[in-house]
Amino acid sequence: MVELRGAAIEFAARRFGGLLRERQSAPTIGTSAVELLGADPERVFYIIVNLSPNDMHVSFRADVSATNGILIIAQGGSMEVDVESDGNLSALQLFGVAAAAASQLFILELRRETITPLEAA
Repeated sequence: MVELRGAAIEFAARRFGGLLRERQSAPTIGTSAVELLGADPERVFYIIVNLSPNDMHVSFRADVSATNGILIIAQGGSMEVDVESDGNLSALQLFGVAAAAASQLFILELRRETITPLEAA
């Protein structure tokens, strides 16, 4: 991975108290509820994009379903959560379910690198 430097990196480090790192994933989900994101108190942002031709639903509860969750429409629908506008929701565990099998998502997360006491000194 290339280590970036510059104004955007410095701004984010000041705002969030440490460097931010990205994580990308492209999970495939089906008609049974699965965990999409584990709980992470250092996560400050994520975006989920539905790349499949099927509608999906997500929830902060494991009992997500088509009648109990947030709809992410097919072929490009998305949901983003940001700590500044959504509070601690960005740190919570997230579950998802799709209307059909083999439904692909793209997930991009930003998380703060934990600062150890020695680094903070």
